[in-house]
Amino acid sequence: MTLFKQSNGEIHTSWYTKDIWTGRYINFNSVAPFKHKVSVINALVDRAVYLSHTKYRGTNIEKVRNTLTKNGYPTKLINKYIDKRIRTINTKKHNTQESQRTTNSKQTYAQITYHKGITEQINHIFNNLTNIKLSAKPVSTLKSNIFSKVKNRIPIADSSKVVYKIDCMDCDKCYIGQTKNYLQNRINNHKNNVAKHQEKTALATHALTNLHTFDFNNTKIISRESNYKKRLFIEMAHILNNKTVNFQTDTNNLSNIYYNIIKST
Repeated sequence: MTLFKQSNGEIHTSWYTKDIWTGRYINFNSVAPFKHKVSVINALVDRAVYLSHTKYRGTNIEKVRNTLTKNGYPTKLINKYIDKRIRTINTKKHNTQESQRTTNSKQTYAQITYHKGITEQINHIFNNLTNIKLSAKPVSTLKSNIFSKVKNRIPIADSSKVVYKIDCMDCDKCYIGQTKNYLQNRINNHKNNVAKHQEKTALATHALTNLHTFDFNNTKIISRESNYKKRLFIEMAHILNNKTVNFQTDTNNLSNIYYNIIKST
């Protein structure tokens, strides 16, 4: 805060930003939950109001508008949510805050990775049917995309607890699988099944029935997950979202709720 001493001895405050402040926040066009973008607006308005004497609030609110505009937020949206936040601040009472804290204490919170279109539908289901409040986290983070890797990445063949994809070289289909063991061992099992004419998997059945060849050398890891149940869910979701040779029984354990959500996206 910036402090201003008045002639009558009073100290007035105003929202202060450093010279190195860039004014850069979540861009409106970025792939992030809409409520995160609204939270940016609310946070900036809170700073302009709570950190400022009424004498400086008008200037600071204008600063908020300019900052949001530079981050791609539409003018109509900016005005709507700034006005809404100011009304909330002006009407907030102590008993309302206490009531909100009591309500929140009864809720259970969980975190899920944000996927556009899917996360919103899952949130809607949980909000209507349970007392679980979901918090979305971005797929990409500064840690994963900007900061350099300190450790060498594990070679694909030596990876374990993964969901993988193997493309058929003779048609547009693929095989989706999961394994807790080294991926190379799983690939060797697939090769042996085909070589020995053992239809133990959907991959081997497709290869032997259609005389097709799979591109084992370019096997792709599409997800890493140590938890077995989560890994199975991820496998089933990818089977539904790809043109695969997998058996129908590979997705039998998927709840109808998730099935309809995944298939609608």
